[in-house]
Amino acid sequence: MATPPPWYHQFNLDLLTRVLHTTLLHPIIPFFLPLAFLALSHRPTSPPVVTSFFTAVLIFLYNNLSLYLSHPSGSARRFNPNTDVILITGGARGLGLLIASIYGIRGVSVAVLDILPPKDEYPGVLFIQCDITNLNALEKARKQVEEELGAVTVLISNAAVLDGRRIGEFNIPAVRRAMEVNLMAQYYLLDVFLPGIRESGGVVVTVGSVLGGLAAAGTALYAPPKAALKALHQVLAAEMGREGGRVKMVWVELGQMRTELFRGVETPNWFLAGEMEPVDVAKEVVRAVEEGVGGEVVLPLYARWVGLYTVLPVRVREWARWLSGIDVAMDEWGKKN
Repeated sequence: MATPPPWYHQFNLDLLTRVLHTTLLHPIIPFFLPLAFLALSHRPTSPPVVTSFFTAVLIFLYNNLSLYLSHPSGSARRFNPNTDVILITGGARGLGLLIASIYGIRGVSVAVLDILPPKDEYPGVLFIQCDITNLNALEKARKQVEEELGAVTVLISNAAVLDGRRIGEFNIPAVRRAMEVNLMAQYYLLDVFLPGIRESGGVVVTVGSVLGGLAAAGTALYAPPKAALKALHQVLAAEMGREGGRVKMVWVELGQMRTELFRGVETPNWFLAGEMEPVDVAKEVVRAVEEGVGGEVVLPLYARWVGLYTVLPVRVREWARWLSGIDVAMDEWGKKN
């Protein structure tokens, strides 16, 4: 198990942002300020009342515009807990297991594919030990899921492997394994399950990584396939969009989580890029599936701005990497794995 972080690591940029959005930047709360000035006998046209009112209006418009722009166009898909069937890859541990447990407890039909068996029994969850890089094994798993639960309507592609060896330290079989699990498996999953999902108007959730757009030293077997995975998701989203958008696409881009996958990865900057609790991420993924509109789940906050990194001048990018400590995060990986 991962060592719990110091208590003060909880006070990071994401917590500060959440506090601001539930207080000063809340769409409703700022309107109480001009009312307070009026209660203190200020005239309706006085500067404090007018300024606070227009500030509240701007905050209200900002919140609603942000919500509107963060979702794709098209009508929402209605999630049905009685008929939807969830399939999660890499669900015997970490994030995938938490998502599966949430659905299992709620009585939703959920199946998990993982090469590893679960450590415990989880009520309501169908576990199938399966190598997702084997097309025949996936076909067999599909038939079992359909026989026991029904046709898959929601695919959550979560499986991944992290190998922190540097270039020159790993061999070609390690490269093949990383590419198969982190990228090729998605092609196999789509080949097997997309026809049914397309027919039912389901959901495809792809779990990626911020490292796909901001590769660090020691991630040669992880960052490149994650970058390709994002491109594959974008291609699929474009093609599904041309078919009317019946299949909802959800891209999940994550930073470091406190799971076994990231064991040995040091957090270089706990304030800007702290470790996320997998239960918080699981809730956001479940929410995105049930909203039925598609879009993105990008966590933590800094991950939303990673795309700007590529437009910075080279020297500025060097300073940013040094200040963030991103290239030393994997230094301890080999000692703990």
